[in-house]
Amino acid sequence: MSSSAINLKGAIGKDALRNLIANPAFDEWSRGLSFDISAAQDTINLTNGPDNWFIRYFPDDGTTTDNLILEKKKHDIGQTLVEGNPVYYTRIRNGKITTGTDGNEQITLSQRIPNVRLLQDETVSLSFYARGGTSGMKLGVGFQQVFGISGDPDEFGDAGNASDPVTVQGQQVSLETEWARHRLRFNIPSITGKSIGTSGSNYTELNFFVQAGETAAKTTFRNLPAAVAYAGDTLDVANVQLERGVDTSTFENIQYSNTFAEMIGAQVTAIAAGQVTKAAPSASDALDISTYADITTLSPQGNSFYITLNDQNDSSGNNILKFGQFYNADIVTDPIYIVSPSLAGHRVASPSQDIESLDVFATVVDGDKRVLEITSFNELDGGDQNIVLNIFAIQLGVAANLFAGAIESSGPGASDSTGDDDVPGADGSDIEIDDGKGCSTCEPL
Repeated sequence: MSSSAINLKGAIGKDALRNLIANPAFDEWSRGLSFDISAAQDTINLTNGPDNWFIRYFPDDGTTTDNLILEKKKHDIGQTLVEGNPVYYTRIRNGKITTGTDGNEQITLSQRIPNVRLLQDETVSLSFYARGGTSGMKLGVGFQQVFGISGDPDEFGDAGNASDPVTVQGQQVSLETEWARHRLRFNIPSITGKSIGTSGSNYTELNFFVQAGETAAKTTFRNLPAAVAYAGDTLDVANVQLERGVDTSTFENIQYSNTFAEMIGAQVTAIAAGQVTKAAPSASDALDISTYADITTLSPQGNSFYITLNDQNDSSGNNILKFGQFYNADIVTDPIYIVSPSLAGHRVASPSQDIESLDVFATVVDGDKRVLEITSFNELDGGDQNIVLNIFAIQLGVAANLFAGAIESSGPGASDSTGDDDVPGADGSDIEIDDGKGCSTCEPL
């Protein structure tokens, strides 16, 4: 922990920084103030809302007559029902799903808490304020442990298999038309014997169930005590707090206060560094690594070639080490990058001649922040020869897009816009979705 964080904690008290929820008072909405959300049958739409939160909208085989609306709202000045004098809250309305045959429809307001190890084998206390448009309106609450996606073994040689998600026994609360605070306790299971995948993220997911069909609610997949009905009425949520232990304490919003955010600085969404030896001949091909070829074989020599900064380290791409994800979105900046020649093994001439004749340039492709156009060549012997290069790139911005607005498949029998059973990821790749039957190589529903 940095000295700044220690001083901050010391100044506030020993219990500061106990709230594990990011943006708990819904202060930050960097992607917009309202969202109009819909989804076709058998597709799941995961839509970013307030920073660090997202909406899961899944009609299954049900039907809808209007879109779900997610809005940033302001508390009345002087109100005292919600403690801490918060300024904003989240409102959800419309978008009712009429149940189909399967009964697996779901609408959730969710947040993923990074690192599934963080809360394992813990008793946690969750508190939040909520009110409904009608008295007696229900809201389900639950947690799910997600162990990532299976991949190659890590640097210690451990297998990259991911265990199936584990759903904690959920609960349900009844809302009134006035603000009220709800306090719930959950026992998060131990992960002893589980395996964490080496691809994708692992996390503990908090879900507020606005609607959950009979099948979704009562299976182990969501593990709720009962189905959650929703008539499209207004639902308001404010001041969410998650903390370890059995006691619920005074609401804390320090984790996402402006002062704390400024102390941390801009968020790094991605870093990429390594040697570029392969590339695509056009910008349109750059996102498809299967089109890559050795730089020295691309023709004509000396002309531009293209790479994606989301290049994975595999046999088709480059030897690039990567953290996070580069995004092509208004909420993030253009990547900051450095390119330089990589001399070893590419010219018979002396190193001094190489240095004098090398040219390496790069620029972000217009319209796609994930792709770089690169010129990297050697002018020796009266001609141009493409040469390999080194790259370091970083992208800064607010919290990275969780899903980049992707429409996700619900599993067997469903399809996305590509016509398969997968989901387009933020980098153009596919992300498989767990349909609740267990899946060690896919994202959960």
